Amino acid sequence: MTAPAQLICADCAGKPPVFVCEKCGRQDQPYGVRRCASCVLSERLHVLLLDPRTGEIHERLRPVFDALVGSHRPQNAITWLQRPPGHGPTLLRQMASGEVNISHDTFARRPMDRAHNYLRDLLVALEVLEPYEPLIERIGPWLIDRVAGISAMHRQTIDQFARWVILRRLRTAADQGRLTKAMAEGARQRLNRSIDLLAWLEHKQTTILEVTQHRLELYLSTQVMSMSMMLHPFITWINRTGINNRISVKNPNPSQAHVTMGDADRWRHIGTLLRFSRQRLALPRRNPRPSDSHREHPRPACRTRHPTPPSPACSHVWPLS
Repeated sequence: MTAPAQLICADCAGKPPVFVCEKCGRQDQPYGVRRCASCVLSERLHVLLLDPRTGEIHERLRPVFDALVGSHRPQNAITWLQRPPGHGPTLLRQMASGEVNISHDTFARRPMDRAHNYLRDLLVALEVLEPYEPLIERIGPWLIDRVAGISAMHRQTIDQFARWVILRRLRTAADQGRLTKAMAEGARQRLNRSIDLLAWLEHKQTTILEVTQHRLELYLSTQVMSMSMMLHPFITWINRTGINNRISVKNPNPSQAHVTMGDADRWRHIGTLLRFSRQRLALPRRNPRPSDSHREHPRPACRTRHPTPPSPACSHVWPLS
């Protein structure tokens, strides 16, 4: 006897089939009138992933074909192929035809939007591309767009700072298994604050090479207190590399806990708490609530609960003090 949750074909159930794919004979996942979704997807992927040099599916992209055709719902893959603007399928076609390389460098030259990130993660999951750290790799394209509004000299300064300080620290953390999303966001914030400083200097018609300590402190005085902490790595690197050794920012070390109470005072407070536990505490009385007559909307009458009478077996009333 067949289990209720098991799917069987119409022939096994003794019923005439409602749909039969004219190509593969499947009776499920209809897509149109005559073919199933798997056959439609297979034909479209053959065209998309065709290698013109061999006339077959590109050898390196064969895992993509197998994974999409063999998915549980091939209709989703068909929707992805035909959904505009189609950046992912377009890039797959360019990879198959040899217009672009099948590598991480191809994605590094493109916007880090959702479509390209999805395709890149898919190729990594299918082992078409080697594993990578997305939290680090996505900083590069973001930084290119972020520095578009500053001068070429300052863009080069930010690029060197990001490469030799920010990204190096992130890669070290990744190698040690300590990289988190919060660390990557903190790195972007440091780059953001550094770019804001350079943009402010250009607005004042000066550069990072010429800025003085007085003007730097004037800028910091107009910012929030955390700005010094964000700018400390950048200014320290500027000073250490000799780009401008006349400016510096103090490192706002986090405050350390200080012992403000000795053992004698601590035991005295413990003794006070123990005595209070044996005495009735004189708590301040709460202000009486306004009567219902003064309320704009009087509180509706509610049923009160009568207190439970004491148990006959208990004949003692223990004082609180």
